[in-house]
Amino acid sequence: MMKKRIFCLFLVFVMVTAMAEACSGKDETEGADNSNTESTVEEEDEQEDANRPPDEEEVTETAEPERQALTEEDVEALKASIKNAVIEEYIKPNGIDPASFSWPGDGSDVWLYFDQLKMLYSGEKFMGGAPDVEVTFTDSPEKSIMDATYNGFVKWHESSGVNNYKFFENAISMMSVEWFNSIDITTE
Repeated sequence: MMKKRIFCLFLVFVMVTAMAEACSGKDETEGADNSNTESTVEEEDEQEDANRPPDEEEVTETAEPERQALTEEDVEALKASIKNAVIEEYIKPNGIDPASFSWPGDGSDVWLYFDQLKMLYSGEKFMGGAPDVEVTFTDSPEKSIMDATYNGFVKWHESSGVNNYKFFENAISMMSVEWFNSIDITTE
């Protein structure tokens, strides 16, 4: 039993010595030219620095603060994007006269469907994944209008270049049935 303990202590001593030698950074062949190895390591370090994402402090110093409020130009661009999407994805494909177009009524359930679409987009864009919500609505002209409206909204948001939740939330909060009725689909 005593021999085993001594042997184990000897093995521990050998392992500690080997680890200390390895960690000391000394090369076994002193005097060997390590300049090639050192330059390769330096190049790798420089490449890692170039590929690493900037620190939060670096980003905030160089990046402009993200806008939260919508300008009049933002609102007009949003309306234009929705209008274009409704014309291209609903009116033209269905051969509808733009003069006869009207938005769904205030009491229509299709507005709840549109709210669900916005909620899914918000989850995917800002919360790391869409919420577990089943979005269904019976195929109808109203659903087609809302699908086109949603696509116009997404195109506008993606092209806005502003990617913070407050900006998105401000855009969503102004969208009421009355607001949609202010989008004149009948004029080109």
